[in-house]
Amino acid sequence: MRGRPGVASALLCALLVTGCSVQGSPSQAENGSAQPSPEPVVLEAGERGLDPGTYRMQPSDVLGGAPYPDLLVTVPDGWTSVDGWVLERGLVAILLWNVHEVYGHPCRWAGTELPSGETVDDLVTTLVAVPLRNPSTPEPVEVDGRTGLYFEWSVPTDIPHDGEGFPDCDAKPGEPHDFVSWTGVGLPSVRYHQAPGQVDRIWVLDADGERLVIDAFSMPEATDAEIAEIHEIVDSIRFVEE
Repeated sequence: MRGRPGVASALLCALLVTGCSVQGSPSQAENGSAQPSPEPVVLEAGERGLDPGTYRMQPSDVLGGAPYPDLLVTVPDGWTSVDGWVLERGLVAILLWNVHEVYGHPCRWAGTELPSGETVDDLVTTLVAVPLRNPSTPEPVEVDGRTGLYFEWSVPTDIPHDGEGFPDCDAKPGEPHDFVSWTGVGLPSVRYHQAPGQVDRIWVLDADGERLVIDAFSMPEATDAEIAEIHEIVDSIRFVEE
């Protein structure tokens, strides 16, 4: 994901589902039968502000066609969906990835691509060996019964940044100088970082036989409340059982 995320200017209106009854006859509610719940809205291509509530994400549609299960995620007020793989709120964001290769150096990255292996352990072992990232010790984690590993790492706070990129880092012709982590399969192509001091919280999960990465970042100016919402949203994830 390139550039600092922004908050959408308008929020999606909620679809209100109401029951009705014939005058003089008992309603369904009076009979004790519950009204059917509306299906969660699917987050698709484009940017849309989200009302608080539960939404459906379909990783297989954006992460290279891997057979990931769909997932349900519940967000509080103020969040935006981008193209079905990003949830963001200004200074914090949650991204889904199917990681392909890992850059062996995040700044002098040209030609350093490394295979990410096949398993959760393969990928995490490769990531925590990358220099300049100050990773925490990976710990076992579980999200809705899917197990994996969790760790945090960051962009150095003292690395030069000119407002558009990292001038001491590598760049492709005509593009900004980037600080990077990995390449992805599907729509999200390269994990670019946005500024010094950015912190990533990374869940690497075995999602029904497919390795799924949840990368939740916060900018240095993010508040404790915004960071807490990251964890609340990830904790809310429920994988859809077909």
